[in-house]
Amino acid sequence: MFHVSSNKVSTTQRSFKQRLKRWFYIKLIIPMLRSSQSADQISRAVAIGIFWSLTPFFPIQTYLLIINWFIFRQHRELRFSFPVAIVFVWITNPLTMLPVYFVFHLTGQLLLGRSDDLMGYESFIAQWGVINFGEGRFFSIAQETAMLLITNYGITVGIGFLPYAVVGSALGYFGAQKILSRNKTSRTPPAEVKEPQNLSKD
Repeated sequence: MFHVSSNKVSTTQRSFKQRLKRWFYIKLIIPMLRSSQSADQISRAVAIGIFWSLTPFFPIQTYLLIINWFIFRQHRELRFSFPVAIVFVWITNPLTMLPVYFVFHLTGQLLLGRSDDLMGYESFIAQWGVINFGEGRFFSIAQETAMLLITNYGITVGIGFLPYAVVGSALGYFGAQKILSRNKTSRTPPAEVKEPQNLSKD
């Protein structure tokens, strides 16, 4: 009988955690530290990016973020870093979309008191087989995804995503504030705006 030593399993788990931690740092933390915008704008970007990433609007989340950025940039107190936000909005992507939607659906069922009508993951995935995720079908995928969500899971997914989007964005904001405060020395300072010199002659 084949046995796997506990040391080997432990080493594999530790290696996976290290790779995951490295990926998290490179993909999410470094863009925050390299941004020249204020800590508030960066933290706001993280919160907004996470919020849109945890909504059932894939694959149009990026377009919604662009609209969000365009509206907020008109108000100084609401401005946020678009490059940082776009990094976080793609936490959900073609690889994670279906598992995330499944969690939204289950959460919605539980919030609606339908704990006796929970669907298994395999059954949920099988219903998405009608969508062709081939290249060059962006708008078709968006339309087919929207129709399937509205027809089969409109209420449950529409309710189930809210706790994750709201709580996730709040945690993202305060988490970013904490990370930025710990790494003040490694950040690029915001560009100083020089006041125009008085060119008038006495």
